[in-house]
Amino acid sequence: MLMIDPKQLDRAIWGKQENKLPTMQSIKFPVKVHSALGWLAAQSDMYKGYWQDREGEKVCYLGALIKITSLSDISSYLAQYPEQRFYGGVTFDQTQPQWPGFPACQFILPQIELRLNDDEQWLYIHNWQSMSAEQRIATLKSLRSETKLRWQSPQFKLVAQHPSQPMWHSLVNSVTQADALKACPKVVLARQSIYQANEHINALALLEQWQQLQPDNYAFYLSNQPDQSFFGVPPERLYQRLGQSLATEALAGTGQSSEQQHTRAKLGQKLLHDTKNNHENQFVADAIYQALTSMSQNIQIAPMQLVEQRHLQHLCQKITAQLHPHTTDTDLLTALHPTPAVAGLPRVKAQHYLAEHEPFDRGWYAGAVGFISQKKSDFTVAIRCAHQNQQQLSVYAGAGIVKGSEAQSEWQELQRKSATIQGLLNV
Repeated sequence: MLMIDPKQLDRAIWGKQENKLPTMQSIKFPVKVHSALGWLAAQSDMYKGYWQDREGEKVCYLGALIKITSLSDISSYLAQYPEQRFYGGVTFDQTQPQWPGFPACQFILPQIELRLNDDEQWLYIHNWQSMSAEQRIATLKSLRSETKLRWQSPQFKLVAQHPSQPMWHSLVNSVTQADALKACPKVVLARQSIYQANEHINALALLEQWQQLQPDNYAFYLSNQPDQSFFGVPPERLYQRLGQSLATEALAGTGQSSEQQHTRAKLGQKLLHDTKNNHENQFVADAIYQALTSMSQNIQIAPMQLVEQRHLQHLCQKITAQLHPHTTDTDLLTALHPTPAVAGLPRVKAQHYLAEHEPFDRGWYAGAVGFISQKKSDFTVAIRCAHQNQQQLSVYAGAGIVKGSEAQSEWQELQRKSATIQGLLNV
């Protein structure tokens, strides 16, 4: 328990202020936590979230001092609270039906943040100026010690797949017809696999195990109410902005991998020289380049490289740029999301096709998840993910369909993309 005198805390927070106080006050304390997700699991707040970037920073956050549900409002809030981070994101297609409890756009300024990196661990408390020191201490006292997470998989049963395998073959054949390819040279089809558990699903314990299997990926968890969550361990960066410096990537084109290093290297070289997969990746890189031309300069595209995952490998081209001074995160999200890696090309036509023909609502699957602040913003593409609704778990995977795609091999690609979490579910 933290022992803090209320009057001393008031002086520490406000003692140096003169005249008008700012609307919000933030304080921070050094802490020691072994498991960020274990700490998050112990807390009882309705709004709970987790974010891990590629550089190893881990953030748990609780509560919602501010909740933004429109991209157009973000810039004004950032101007008012320039030191704060707003966590959340947007769905794949904000014009389509959304999951219950998950709005099409949501960014939260949390009341509590736990930030961990290799060198430091800090607990941040954000409150309105009108709150007294006693109320702040009450907030601290409400926090619980971390719990030890253990993933013990319930019994899961596959109850539905949308689309079914026969329907998948029909969809792939449809979008690879000559006329369809002229209108949309790439469409990213996806599959929802619904599993029913025989008992409660500990989503945070599942995420911890999943994250340990892919430690170099992003990781996220979003929950707005008990027993509902969206989480994943995606490999793909939508963009990272540091001031006016932008980093993004074209991650598209997938091949097999192997536990044997020699075989994995051989498969990687095969992927690097595969015409169909290079063609698919270049679609994405070209689209990102075109999207950035009006808002940045010095756009650089690095040579093609491999990104290794547990059961597969991806082609990737890293892209950097210097943003024009007035480019906002709203501009970037609107221009870059969704990329052809998760939607298709042209984007609007591909999204219209998916809205008409895909037999499920994507919701936050293939959305943009991350955080926004004035100094830095970072977003991943929400793939390799799952949506938990009480004892039901929906697992998502997608595949880019271009000229030369074959329905059966693309179905097998979905299997490989789902293999890591399916292994954790014992299905």
